[in-house]
Amino acid sequence: MEYLNSLEASKLAEKGIKLGIFPPSARLFTYKDFDEHYRYQKKGGHSAYIANNYDQFTKKHRVIRNNE
Repeated sequence: MEYLNSLEASKLAEKGIKLGIFPPSARLFTYKDFDEHYRYQKKGGHSAYIANNYDQFTKKHRVIRNNE
């Protein structure tokens, strides 16, 4: 959900920039996909409890990239 919210916030910021409501510095960075978002969330310690549960529940069905 957090990743989807970041995509929508980025789109909204971009629309505001195009309309002249926000300055170009308001542009929001987003990750290219959920896997990248999740990987950096784990590395940064953000939502570590949720990340651990997610790993446990999806271990059998998921391919973790970069041996992480």
